[in-house]
Amino acid sequence: MDSECRDEASVGATAGSMVESEIGDYHCLGCVCKSIETLLEVFPPDDGIRRAVMADVAGLYAERGGSIASTDFRRSAYGFIANHFPHVLPFWAYKRAMNDRALEAYSLLKPRRVSSMNAFTYGLRTALAGAGIDFRQSTVSDILLEVDSLVTAELAIDHGELLQRRLGRSKQVLYLANNAGEIVFDRFFIKSMGGVDVSYVVNCAYAGYAASGQDADYVDMRGVAKVLANGCSAPSTIPERLSARAMEAFERADVIVAKGAANLESFYALHDERFFVLMRVPCAVVGAALGCAEGRYVVVNPEERLRELANRGTERGNCKA
Repeated sequence: MDSECRDEASVGATAGSMVESEIGDYHCLGCVCKSIETLLEVFPPDDGIRRAVMADVAGLYAERGGSIASTDFRRSAYGFIANHFPHVLPFWAYKRAMNDRALEAYSLLKPRRVSSMNAFTYGLRTALAGAGIDFRQSTVSDILLEVDSLVTAELAIDHGELLQRRLGRSKQVLYLANNAGEIVFDRFFIKSMGGVDVSYVVNCAYAGYAASGQDADYVDMRGVAKVLANGCSAPSTIPERLSARAMEAFERADVIVAKGAANLESFYALHDERFFVLMRVPCAVVGAALGCAEGRYVVVNPEERLRELANRGTERGNCKA
């Protein structure tokens, strides 16, 4: 297995202080199984090996399905793929095409900033749009349309101003990658932050369409941030599994910016005030935790959101649906 994919135990006390309050239920385990089945279609058509992977996934579900966190189940499932297909990395051709579409769209977006919008807000909204775009299927025109529609849209949860204030008094930022393609828009957003040192944490090369070090090099992410491997096989960053270098950056960070629901699920239980998530709400389970509708875009500080929901009391679900 690629060295950046080796799972590592937690090397810091902060990540080990997780409390029992996570996002997810049994539906999440089913979603992981479906995603593994889809990913296997990209690998060589060896039915025996594919069956072996699914047997391992089914075995883990049978043994620990009643107690395992969805983040750990996902990590283990992706690890099974890496174990059964050693040194087979079929995703790069797809991810390169995803990055190329994003780069072409980015070249057209740069001169299109809304005149009344500051660079930070435009960069934030562009990165947010990237979290909801399927760069495998979308055309450049589709990508531009999604960004243009989101730039001035009302978000279901918008903690963008809070994020900007926190960044304004910060020196160190940890930025958790999501997928290829959107990494281009992450770079755009990072450039708009100004005055902070950013550590950009990438995923394992076996982690499907998740952005890896190869994607970071392809889009020149190292020109705006320090690039670090997250230390595990999951298509997200898991605090208990952080590599030593990523853990150091985590502990130093004044602000943590994460892309996508998988990173929200991984860090939610830490109840960390530094943590912000940019994503499109993927399902009713995540929507219920945040008190908003599936399919809506959010820039959310989960701790601030919990306070908002507590203040609303019985109006918990009364966000802009």
